[in-house]
Amino acid sequence: MQHGKNCKTRTEKARAFRFKLPETRSAIDELVDIANVARRQGVLGLEGREVSSPFLSNGIQMLVDGQDGATIKQLLSKEQLMTLEHNRSGAKVFTAFADVGPAMGMIGTLIGLVQMLSNMEDPKSIGPAMAVALLTTFYGAMLATVIASPLADKLSLRITQEARMQSLYIDALGAIQEGVNPRIIEQMLSSYLSPKERDKASEEAAAAEQEKFRSSWNSCAKCWNRRSMTDASP
Repeated sequence: MQHGKNCKTRTEKARAFRFKLPETRSAIDELVDIANVARRQGVLGLEGREVSSPFLSNGIQMLVDGQDGATIKQLLSKEQLMTLEHNRSGAKVFTAFADVGPAMGMIGTLIGLVQMLSNMEDPKSIGPAMAVALLTTFYGAMLATVIASPLADKLSLRITQEARMQSLYIDALGAIQEGVNPRIIEQMLSSYLSPKERDKASEEAAAAEQEKFRSSWNSCAKCWNRRSMTDASP
C-alpha cells in the first residue's frame, strides 16, 4: 500500500516537471490538417495517422470506426472526466503535504521543548536544545512552501491545460465528423487561443493572403506581358 502511494507520488512529480502538452496553435494546425485529409479522402484516410496526443489518436480511431458524433463526444468526455479526477487526486497529495508540513514541524518543536524542559539542570544546554527543537518548524515550513505547495500549484496548472486541450480535441473531432469546412473549424478553434495569439494568427493569415494575392498578380502580369509581346511580334 505504501509502495503504491510512493510510486504515485513519484509519477505526479515527474508529470509536473516533464509532462508537456502541444502548444494550442500547433494543435489547431494539426487538427485543421486532419480536417483537410478527412474532407478530401474521407475519415478512412485518417486510419493509422500519427498524431501528437493519445487522446486525439483515440478520437480519430472512433471516427474511422464510424461512430456518430454524439457517441464520440460522450466517450471522449467520459475519458476526459476520468483523467481529470485521476490528476486531481495526485495534486491533492502535494496539497496535503503543504497543509500538514508546518503542523508536523510544530509538533517536532513541541517534543523538543518538552525534552529540553525536562533537563533544566544544565543552563548551558538550553540554547543548543532550543535551536534543535526549532529546526523541525523550519524544516516543516520549507517542505510546505518550497516543495509541496509549488508542486501542487504546477500540477493544478497542468490539469487545467490538459483538460482545455482535450476539450479542443473533442470540439474538433465532432466538427470533422459532421463534415464542417476546415476553414470554419479553424475559426471555431481559434477561440481557444489567447487574445494575443489570436491577434498574431490574424496578422499571419492577412500576410499569407497578401502574399497569395501578390503571387497571383505577378503571375497574371507575366502572362499579360508575354501575350503583349506575342501580339506585338510580326
